Amino acid sequence: MEGQSGTRVELPCIASHSRLAVVTFQWRKNGKSVVNSSNTRLTNVDNGMILTLDSVSPSNNGRYQCLVSTTVNSVRAPQVKATIYFTVTGTNPYLS
Repeated sequence: MEGQSGTRVELPCIASHSRLAVVTFQWRKNGKSVVNSSNTRLTNVDNGMILTLDSVSPSNNGRYQCLVSTTVNSVRAPQVKATIYFTVTGTNPYLS
């Protein structure tokens, strides 16, 4: 997954399951739990959770993974590597 610095990126984690099962979703970045913050939102949706990164920056680079758990089983989705690109604007007087 790639994103341009300053843009919004959404990572959905969707799993089909029986309505009888209790299902929990957890997003991880580099093996650590992701929590809501000023530019990170976790939103529960039908059958899943969406991780939204608002105004991404190079600090958002990393490996993201969704963990889906039920009372019977837990499954880890493959990791997604996020690479954030940024653009430097202006002129460099040393390159004239």
